[in-house]
Amino acid sequence: MTASREKSRDFHDATAHTLAALKVDNHILIQDPDTSRWSIPGKVIEVGPNRDYLVRTENGKEFRQNHRHLLCRVPFMPGTPGPATTYAEAARGQQATPIKNQNVTATPPEPPAQAPADELVQQPPVRRTRQRRPKNTKATRQQPKRSCHKTD
Repeated sequence: MTASREKSRDFHDATAHTLAALKVDNHILIQDPDTSRWSIPGKVIEVGPNRDYLVRTENGKEFRQNHRHLLCRVPFMPGTPGPATTYAEAARGQQATPIKNQNVTATPPEPPAQAPADELVQQPPVRRTRQRRPKNTKATRQQPKRSCHKTD
């Protein structure tokens, strides 16, 4: 009996992963049991002994969930400022530099130089037509013609 248990434990441990422990006040997503999507946001309020957590959702409901059904997330707050980039910096692929003096306004990037009007020649749009295959002029094999009259 112990040999079969050890064998099954070895098979289980070959693909099993340990999940990182969640802490109190971690923001998480709960897996919806009906749709299997990670769509219910919540917050850990208590840690249990067997990988179970007491979670409070945004509407005030509390659930005790196994760690398997919880996913740690980093909340995005719309009011927090991110690294500001101007259009020119984004086009060049550069990061924004911090502005030391807040009274200084950034100048808008200069538009690209345009060609003179006489060089701009409008060309008619290219019409694409479907090319047809040439008809097969080679005679196909046909049945010999039958005549109604027998000739003897």
